[in-house]
Amino acid sequence: FDFTLTDGDGDSVTRSLTINVDDDTPVADDVADPDILDDEDQANGLQGGSGDDGSGTSTSGFLFSGATEGFGADQAGSITFSNMTASGDAGALTLQAMVLNATTGLWEQATVNVASDGAGGLVGTATDANAGVHNVFTLTVDDLATGAYTFTATAPLVHPTAGTEDNLTLAFDFTLTDGDGDSVTRSLTINVDDDIPVSYQTENAFLLNQASASFTGNLDVDVNIDDNVGADQMGSLVFDPALNNADSGLKSDGSPITYTLINSGKTLIGYTGAAVPTGTGDAGVVFYVTLNTDGSLAAATDTYTVTMVETIDGGESSINFTGGGFLAAGGNADWNGFVSSAEAPLPGTPIDNNSQDLLLTPVGPNTGTVNNSTGEFGAGGGAPGNTIGATEGLRLDFVIDLQGDPSSGSGDYTTESPPGTFPNQDHIFDGHYSVLAASATFLLANAGQTASAEFKVYDDPDTDPGTVQTTVGDGIEESITKIVIVHDAVSSTEITADGSYMVNGQTYIVDIDADGNGSVVVKGLKDGDEVQVFGDANGFESLEILYFDGGADGDDKFNLSGFKTSFIDPGDPVNVPLDVTLTDADGDSVNGTLDITLLPPDPLTTVDYSASGSGVTDTLSATELHFIGSNFSDDLTGNAEDNVIAGLDGVDDLDGQDGNDRLDGGYGDDILVGGLGSDLLIGGPGSDTMTGDLLGDPSDTSADTFVIGLDSLTDAAVKDIITDYSGDGFDGDIIDLTELLDLAVGTSVDGAAGSNYVHYNSTTGDIRVDPDGNASDTDGEAVVNIGTGHSGTINILFDDGSGNTGSDII
Repeated sequence: FDFTLTDGDGDSVTRSLTINVDDDTPVADDVADPDILDDEDQANGLQGGSGDDGSGTSTSGFLFSGATEGFGADQAGSITFSNMTASGDAGALTLQAMVLNATTGLWEQATVNVASDGAGGLVGTATDANAGVHNVFTLTVDDLATGAYTFTATAPLVHPTAGTEDNLTLAFDFTLTDGDGDSVTRSLTINVDDDIPVSYQTENAFLLNQASASFTGNLDVDVNIDDNVGADQMGSLVFDPALNNADSGLKSDGSPITYTLINSGKTLIGYTGAAVPTGTGDAGVVFYVTLNTDGSLAAATDTYTVTMVETIDGGESSINFTGGGFLAAGGNADWNGFVSSAEAPLPGTPIDNNSQDLLLTPVGPNTGTVNNSTGEFGAGGGAPGNTIGATEGLRLDFVIDLQGDPSSGSGDYTTESPPGTFPNQDHIFDGHYSVLAASATFLLANAGQTASAEFKVYDDPDTDPGTVQTTVGDGIEESITKIVIVHDAVSSTEITADGSYMVNGQTYIVDIDADGNGSVVVKGLKDGDEVQVFGDANGFESLEILYFDGGADGDDKFNLSGFKTSFIDPGDPVNVPLDVTLTDADGDSVNGTLDITLLPPDPLTTVDYSASGSGVTDTLSATELHFIGSNFSDDLTGNAEDNVIAGLDGVDDLDGQDGNDRLDGGYGDDILVGGLGSDLLIGGPGSDTMTGDLLGDPSDTSADTFVIGLDSLTDAAVKDIITDYSGDGFDGDIIDLTELLDLAVGTSVDGAAGSNYVHYNSTTGDIRVDPDGNASDTDGEAVVNIGTGHSGTINILFDDGSGNTGSDII
């Protein structure tokens, strides 16, 4: 400003006055929105999961607050958002969202593009492969004066870290501009939590261990696997990739079963042999399992199917009849046999205990007796002495509960008196059992020479396994599939073709299918050699070992010893667990297991009602071991053996009686009673009532295991009941929560808040479970009631999600 000073007579001077006025500019700090949004709250989202810490799809706040922030005296001009960046656990990333392609009908990942909404805010969109545009989020300026904003997510975002609910951080620049054009730029960060799949409860499979048997079960309780993936949508349900090329640990016809995966991992094939099948109809396939997913959230037809092509060598056992535990009669007899030492030697003291015994009878045109001299068996009646020579041989019949008197009477084994009657063939047995392989050791009369022998195997089924049998030698010859020669404790490879074979320095000549009906001739046998003979997948019931004139390749006489066999225990189930992996579209996954149980076919030990059109009531007989129930309401009672009883669908009443039983109720509100012995009780889906011991009889002190199903945790209407729980310090009963909890081995399941996964309410008797660690008298889900008075004695079983089992006592 100019100013003038004028004195009294009119003199003046002009000078200037300068006043500085500072501008006022906007003030703001970086803003971190306190809320964590959650993809779980998008359509089809699933609450909970590892690392879950968010909620909602929208958040609001203010970009500035208080007297020290805002536009200032120059008043509001504008607020503008720009420049979004995204980051995750591994750093910066390109933001993508899950969008539904309307053209293909499939969900896909698409990159998010950000544009102005024309009012200072931003709009995030994603374009699918067919040019469809999808809204992903909006960020709006709600009030210029207060700096109010709202962020709303409208689609699930792709999170990069698999297996956990990791958070994405979205950072947006915002600029405040006042009325005279001054501006300041800061950032707003929004966090969005992931959604991951939840566990699923597959239906346990029970089917017969025989060709053409099949079973179709549900992949989840509601037959809908798609509603287990959450907002990120379905990625895939496949067999665990680790199963591809894996050794199953199982065998078929004595050969190892290997797994291979086809159909993009949705079909698993178990096969034998070197050739890897590419289809279910290829050679070597033993069984296959297919995941039948419908690919639709709206549909509920997600199942799996098990199909048997051959049998699996379930319950494979071996017997060394000359290795102790069995005895045969001595001397020269019409026939002979090995029975348990408690019953031996024949005629002995027979015990009806379904034992696997060995019957020896003479074969050959002139062979009449079986000679046992200090455990070396030969034939009498043809070649001189007690060896096996020209026209002689021995037949080995694998029989159950052998009885009779082998001592030689008038005549020999072939004596017929009166015509049509063979008085010296007085052996009796309950029936044959099938063997996978059998072997014998050759003892030569002249140790420096070699011998030749012919081997024949027979399918010798008994017309009625429940009837006493006497007849042998009436079987149908079958092909020997392979042999193994053992020389000086060194085994050959599996021999399946004609040729000359060197085993530990000794040469053998092998003729496969020597008689045109499947026999095998081996020449060059030395003293002490063992020959192992294998049949087809169904096994065989008898083996003949015959002298063979090998000429220059070996014609010495021999004795036999070291009788061994490998057989399928007809009452032993085969368990086949197969892991499957459910993965959502951004890579998060959860594992499950198909639990497949194969039971020996009718009429051996399993009574199968799975094809029944109505419920059944039945009790196992003394010769039966297992039940497969119907898909209706059944009342099934076991016996004193170790039974497997599967109820399948329906409201079932299963009673194991004595023995160490496995009871599986399947679907429905079932009643399970284990009875005497250490029993495994699996209620399955539904509210089940389980009793480990005999009803009303506390005398059984064996430990029982009660398996609680996943639906007890996920469905508030489902709760199991254990009527006679007796835990640590008493019977030692176990409550198996492995379907409900994945925790590190060594975890204390009833720790402080945040790590209290299992809680026992001593007032109500309920056991409550919360995978997030907040179980209490009122929090968590009541999964089972065991009654009061069990504090400090409850054995809890859990696993870590990788097959390792942990336990704790609460």
